Amino acid sequence: MKIKKIAFIVLSFFLLFFSVMQISTFEIYKEIRSTVFDTTDYVDENIFSQEEIKNSNMVLCDMENYPGNIKRNFNYTATAINISGTTDVVTSLKMFPYVALHNFSKGVVWFKYSVQVKNVDGEMITGVWGVPVKMYIEKINGHWIVTDIYEELYPGRFS
Repeated sequence: MKIKKIAFIVLSFFLLFFSVMQISTFEIYKEIRSTVFDTTDYVDENIFSQEEIKNSNMVLCDMENYPGNIKRNFNYTATAINISGTTDVVTSLKMFPYVALHNFSKGVVWFKYSVQVKNVDGEMITGVWGVPVKMYIEKINGHWIVTDIYEELYPGRFS
């Protein structure tokens, strides 16, 4: 009976610790969500020509000014506005968090996401489906900062 109590306490502690670990990284998902819907343009026209921007459904960002951060990967609404030439777009986002493993100062987050951006007529402008993402994170001044992002390239990109 004593072994069952100890096992229960250890398991309870592990589940509590794991839950706190997941909850503490929610701010990363909030930042991704706000970036997907952000209309601020992070594309540097000195790097990409207007023609490249208009003819691309890829997320083109100035990686020198936004290295390894969320802005370079998840700026779909602004990219769609560049592609379509109109600000009347409808963006939808689905995120599926898998797991976050960290020691409360550094770690890794895995999730999958899908984004669709359509014009007001319902025509697809850009989007991706089921993209698996691995992000390395670090806690700096009490906030989680993404230090590196790895995505599977184009598993379901609209073309």
